[in-house]
This record gives sequence, C-alpha cells and structure tokens, in this order.
Amino acid sequence: MAVLRVRVWRIGEHVTGELDDLVRRLNRCQDLFRFESMIDTELVPPPEAQALKPPFCADAALYRLFPVDPGDDADFHAAITSYRISTAADMEGPGYDIDYFGLCDVSDPVSARKAVFSTALWEQRYEPQALRDTWQYLALMFVFLLGDGLAMNEVDARGEPVRDPRRLSHIEFRWCCFDYNDDLDSIVQSVRKARLCPLCRRRIATARYRVNGRTVEGRDALWAFDAMLLLARRPTLHNVFRYLHGQAITSLAFFTVMVSVLIDVVLRQADGSLFVAAGVLLVFVAALFWLRYRPTRGLG
Repeated sequence: MAVLRVRVWRIGEHVTGELDDLVRRLNRCQDLFRFESMIDTELVPPPEAQALKPPFCADAALYRLFPVDPGDDADFHAAITSYRISTAADMEGPGYDIDYFGLCDVSDPVSARKAVFSTALWEQRYEPQALRDTWQYLALMFVFLLGDGLAMNEVDARGEPVRDPRRLSHIEFRWCCFDYNDDLDSIVQSVRKARLCPLCRRRIATARYRVNGRTVEGRDALWAFDAMLLLARRPTLHNVFRYLHGQAITSLAFFTVMVSVLIDVVLRQADGSLFVAAGVLLVFVAALFWLRYRPTRGLG
C-alpha cells in the first residue's frame, strides 16, 4: 500500500501545543497518510497578506504560502494558524468579508493538495457548542483536505486522470464531513457527527487515485478516513463532564439523591441506603462511559 506524506506547518506563534499530539494520534490510527509536524518552522505570509495586519490574512495570498508540485517530496501540505482568515474586500482598505475555518484552492489537482486552517473561530465560539477539542476539529479538517485532494487526483481503470475531476465536498447538507458549511454554525454538526454520508462512502470506495506517481485504492482511503473521523467523533472525558455540568436539572437531581442518601447513611447507617448509593454511583459511571464511547444525540 502506498504511503502519502502530509506536512503540517504553522503560521504565527500561537498554534496550540496539541498539534504534535494530534500528529501522533493520526499516525497511530491509520497507515495510508504519514503526518509530519513542521510546527518548529513558521511560515511567513506573503507581503500582500502581511499588509492586511493580523489577525486577518487574505485568502489569495495564503494560497501561495507553500509550493506543491509533482516534484515535491511531500504529497499534501496543511498550515495551521490562530489568525482569523477572511477574504479581503479591498486589498488596500479595511474591509473584510466573512471569516473562514479553512481555505484551499481546488482549481487544479496540484493546488488542491494544500490548505490553510484557522483555529480562531473554533476556539472562540464553536468549541463549547460542539464539545469537541481543537485537535478533534483539526482532524476533521485534515480529512476534508485529503478527501478533496485525492478526488481531484482521481484516475480511471487504465490509470489515466479522469477528464473532469470533482471534489468530494458538496453543497447538500447530509450530516457528512464533506458538507459545505456555508452557514458557519453547521460546522458544529459536522464535527459532532464526523461521519461520511453513504454517497461519499460509495464514491471513495469505488475510486482510484494517483498522487506523485503513487496509486491509492479507494477502499484504503476510506478505511483511513474512518479511523481519523473516529478521533473527531468520540468526545473526551473532560468534554463529557462539561456536557453533564451544562445539564443543570440532571446534575441537581443526581447530587440531591447522593446527598440525601449520604445523610441517610450517616444518621441511620442503613445497609439498604449503602446499596442505593453504590447503585447510583455505578449508574453515573456507566453514563460517563456511554457518553464517551457511544455519544448520544446531545453529544453528537
């Protein structure tokens, strides 16, 4: 099986230290993509982007941050930044259009293999809603880049590039990680679900791709995407506690029962109360593990 190299860069100084941990997690869970952390090297935006004064960076300028050509030794490039990414309404003026989570250029098979992802909006607004960490959000964004990048490098049964390659991302909202999140709030649903819709799964499984002379079977790509999406879909324990903490009525009822049972045990030393307390505690622990490994609709 071919192995595709994915280099992960940074823009700016405030990229979270969890990025190296994410790279290790992604490499452990699948074998098709080999992620390489380059966060010790800071990419400097081109002059036109620097003129826009961070925290904003212009989209057109970011596309040229790093070259991706058939002779490059890496197959995909992703830059992570804590700056907010926007389209400059006027390159010489103060106006900016809507913020973006990420930007990529899919105009051709080469440029489709590089992207810039921002953590700014996620950390400021959407992480508390989705109950997923920043590294889980980035795992989903990597799948988005790799899926679209492979789709733009699809080949037919003879190994020839398809005449009109189409990206995997789609306008229709299908509870799929390749949904085009034109409404920024829908990114929360995409990260919570972190799954591929049946149409995308079928298309990936039956396709074949060629990147820098290496052929990738669709079924191998599908297996890798499923493994990576599991990292994004499964809530961490501290997010589970955060969810329970946000359910005021549930928390109040639970602690009321626990306090009343404790008082009953202290005052009466009833063996039956001890049994009830142990039962309530076991139910609580079981609920934690259920929310962790089998997320409910509330947790995605």
